Amino acid sequence: MDTLININEEVFRAVKGYDGLYISNFGNYVPNKDLILYSKKNKYEQISYKGNLLFTHIIVAITFPEICGEWYYGYEVHHKDGNTFNNYATNLLCLTQTEHHNIHKTNPNYGARKKVICYLNGKAVKEYCSIKEFKEKEGITYWNVGEKLKTGYEYNGYLAKIA
Repeated sequence: MDTLININEEVFRAVKGYDGLYISNFGNYVPNKDLILYSKKNKYEQISYKGNLLFTHIIVAITFPEICGEWYYGYEVHHKDGNTFNNYATNLLCLTQTEHHNIHKTNPNYGARKKVICYLNGKAVKEYCSIKEFKEKEGITYWNVGEKLKTGYEYNGYLAKIA
């Protein structure tokens, strides 16, 4: 890969397959007229580059395999510190879907088991051991319900919150 510049340990490289796009091992881009940054889109930093929507953490991982590990089709990129906006290559790790799931399932710091309590008229009436269980048993299909549960998610007369 072509290294564009190396300043104070920040290294910029060309992103393979995207002519004119450069990213650093710190997750920074070289400014470009075709680059639009969506810094708070969903829970990951995303960009639009020449009509392609890309995730910064995946671009960093693919561009710096000597730091993040090899990325293969179907792999996922894990943020070691749990901060999905920390896109330093040293914070990213390429994993299979199963490996990634197991990290989140077994480590409470990643929120895999967040208890959900449902209230009716201010009184706790239902409790679920995880967001997944809540979604399955209540038939919730909203994909980002975990974010809504932080402040309170209203459905069928109930108010559900993460405990």
